[in-house]
Amino acid sequence: MEPQSDQVLVECCLQGDHDAWAQLVYRHQKLIYNLAYRFTTRFDRAEDMTQEIFMKIYRSLASFQKQRGEFKSWMMVMARNHLIDNLRKEKKGWNRVGGTDELEKLDFPTGGGSDPARQLEQKERIEFVHDCLRTLSPDLRAALLLREIEGLSYEEIADQFRIPLGTVKSRINRGRIELARIMNMKKIRLLSGQQEPLLER
Repeated sequence: MEPQSDQVLVECCLQGDHDAWAQLVYRHQKLIYNLAYRFTTRFDRAEDMTQEIFMKIYRSLASFQKQRGEFKSWMMVMARNHLIDNLRKEKKGWNRVGGTDELEKLDFPTGGGSDPARQLEQKERIEFVHDCLRTLSPDLRAALLLREIEGLSYEEIADQFRIPLGTVKSRINRGRIELARIMNMKKIRLLSGQQEPLLER
């Protein structure tokens, strides 16, 4: 028996079928969690954001229109909007410290491959990049993630943030430069055995 499509599950949800909603959450929770972790760079915050996003999606199901695109695309727009709103709140009181190819390695290990040493190395690399991303301002971090990881165009990012196209390009360029600088500084500290300074929040 083939699994039901997202559209069928959404229609069942709107008729009060809780099992259909559970199936939708199970089907897409990893995707949403990964997105949330990229934006928050913290496991606990990613879990909280994932729950909040699914609650928002559930409350907005009636506004989904299948003729305007797939449910997955609509869901991701909802998720990004929620995470961007959260970053705007985070922006208050933030002290900024800061494309690199490292951004392409931000996905979680998929479990493929049986070499424990390689999996550990991948996990440590991911944590290193996220530590560096955490020091970027919310605006720069969000712009970088949407461009380098989510693959959005400059125009789509400008629409998401409701800001001019030039501002988007500036943020992405500054984000790339600052992230590369922060990563280099962190690598130097690690190699020299210096203790990492505490970040002000």
